[in-house]
Amino acid sequence: MIFLTQKEAIRTYLIWVDKQLGKEKNIKYMPLVKVGEFRDHEVSSFEIAFMTMTDELRTHKKYKNLHYDKLPKNYAVQIIQDRKRNFRERLLNELLMIY
Repeated sequence: MIFLTQKEAIRTYLIWVDKQLGKEKNIKYMPLVKVGEFRDHEVSSFEIAFMTMTDELRTHKKYKNLHYDKLPKNYAVQIIQDRKRNFRERLLNELLMIY
C-alpha cells in the first residue's frame, strides 16, 4: 500500500493554492499579510482534515495502527480534491471579510 505523508500532501496542496492565487485577479488588491494569513489558515484546515480522516480510518480494523503523519495515498488525494473543490468560495469569502 502506498502512503502519503502529511507534509507531502500539504506541499502538493500549497503548490496548487499558489498557482490559483497567481491566477486570481482580485488577489492583487489583497494585502500580502492577508494572503499569508489565508495560506496559513488553509494549511491548518488541511491538517485538521488530514487528522480527521486518520481518526475515521483508525476505526477500521485494517488501519488500527495508522499514525497521524501518513495516510494511504487514495485517502490523501481525496482530502486534496475536497479542499480544491470549494477553494474559490473560501478565497472570495476572505476577500469580502477584508473589504
